[in-house]
Amino acid sequence: MLKPNRDWVIADSPPASVLEAYEVATSSLGDLPARLLYNRGFNTPAEARKFLSAGYADLSDPSLLPGLDKASERLIRAIERGESIGIVGDFDVEGLTGAALLLGSIEAFGGKAVAFVPDRQADGHGVPKSALSSMHASGVSLIITADTGTSELESLAYAASLGLDVVVTDHHVIGTELPSVVALVNPHLGDDDSPAAGLTGAGVAFKLVQSVGRKLGRGGASSALALAALGTVADVGPLRGDNRIIVREGLKQLENTAHAGLRSLITQAKVGGKNGPIDAESVAFQIGPRLNAPGRLGNARNSLDLLVCDDPDRAFILAEQLESNNIERRRLSAEAQEIAEAAMAGRDSLPPLISVVSNQLHPGLLGPAAGRLSENYSRPAMVGIIQDEFFRASLRSGPEFDIHAALENSSSLFEKFGGHARAGGLTAAASNVEQIIIELTDYAATNSGDPVAESLAIDAEIDFSAVGTPLKKFLDELAPYGEANPTPLFLTRGLMPLEVKAVGATGDHLKLALDGGSRTIKAIGFGLGRATLGSGLVDAVYSLKMNYWRGRESLELSLVDIRPSI
Repeated sequence: MLKPNRDWVIADSPPASVLEAYEVATSSLGDLPARLLYNRGFNTPAEARKFLSAGYADLSDPSLLPGLDKASERLIRAIERGESIGIVGDFDVEGLTGAALLLGSIEAFGGKAVAFVPDRQADGHGVPKSALSSMHASGVSLIITADTGTSELESLAYAASLGLDVVVTDHHVIGTELPSVVALVNPHLGDDDSPAAGLTGAGVAFKLVQSVGRKLGRGGASSALALAALGTVADVGPLRGDNRIIVREGLKQLENTAHAGLRSLITQAKVGGKNGPIDAESVAFQIGPRLNAPGRLGNARNSLDLLVCDDPDRAFILAEQLESNNIERRRLSAEAQEIAEAAMAGRDSLPPLISVVSNQLHPGLLGPAAGRLSENYSRPAMVGIIQDEFFRASLRSGPEFDIHAALENSSSLFEKFGGHARAGGLTAAASNVEQIIIELTDYAATNSGDPVAESLAIDAEIDFSAVGTPLKKFLDELAPYGEANPTPLFLTRGLMPLEVKAVGATGDHLKLALDGGSRTIKAIGFGLGRATLGSGLVDAVYSLKMNYWRGRESLELSLVDIRPSI
């Protein structure tokens, strides 16, 4: 949800040379397409065409990822020898989709595989030794991780002691010591300018499947690209290079999938078909939370089972269970936020790092609670609980603070830790809680940059007459939107608000129509229910969206800020 009444910053117009190169005079939209592309770093039509037209065939060579060739060769050998392969994935959407696409693809390649997903409360993040022991006892000889493993030095050393080969596919930040494995496939080992540089854990797993498929001359699971897209959006991967292609092509595959599990999930989330095309937003806010819910509450096995399920009846049951879990997750999440905010009440001043420790919190909702505190108070936040003599906590921050660096600085206090610059987690002895808070707070005091100013980046100020089907069609070409390719925002001044009403259970949202003289368009502003509109004309910042209702579609504005005209 975007905060209202921030400073509005309109992007500078491109230089005349750029506009001339784009031949804006021949565009029915004037210089607007050129401005949008320029704002995203594309200075020439050639760069723009490459970005807009990139498809599956344009995915980078998998061998550009360090360790990928070794990983694919070992997996192919296991498939050809009939070895039993164990998949260990994380319990969030990214890890689940990575594990699911590996499972399905190994079977499609003629191999056999089993999967393990850690229990959030019993195992925590990572690769549990108990899972390695169990897989070894059942005859597994090769372990492949999905979205985990880079920092699991002790567990992977244990795997080696059992005689297990391990291939790590992951994207988390690399520490000072690398695990001793057959292959470590992690974009952080490669070139920062590579098209594969921003891959998520699901994306790295997909690149392994892509490599094996090329070498065997066979395709992987039919749902592999759709699963990789789900994981990439859920983990907010930057939508450039391979990530953009994975998401763009994967969303198309998801929209048309015949996969029983995915179809049931789509139906339960009420997206696609008559509800409109499946886009990154519907994945982030409708599909992703449902897949995440079981792992938040305990064990994510049902989510993984749904992602690999090809039985429609079983898929229907699993999707209903996920829906029930998601309803419970929302309830507990609201409770967690209330508890965290209550802990902040009465504080005279805010420390450099907000820390809340409460055993009333559900262990699966520490991260979301920390994220909201960080957003609300514009500083890093840690939320934790003490259970069974252990302290478990999640941390979130804005771009001004590097969480992974902070955790690494105090690593001697932890049993285990992991994450990246904006999010992380730790497990430690309960006796270390006070010292952990002191050290992380001290680190934040000297290593936090200034909070990012409360501003709203606007692509262009436009006349209301420019809002229409041609602009929406171009915006669809520019999609999918997300990290590194933000949804275009426009400003129009001097609009007359009509049919104004606050909607939602507590009136948090604003619904109205905006009259620009030449046309009137309906608009919805989530979180803007208490915005001050005054008694006359208003200026509005918005994006364009299609509203789908009872088989009909209409252009609508999605408001992100609104204020009286000066």
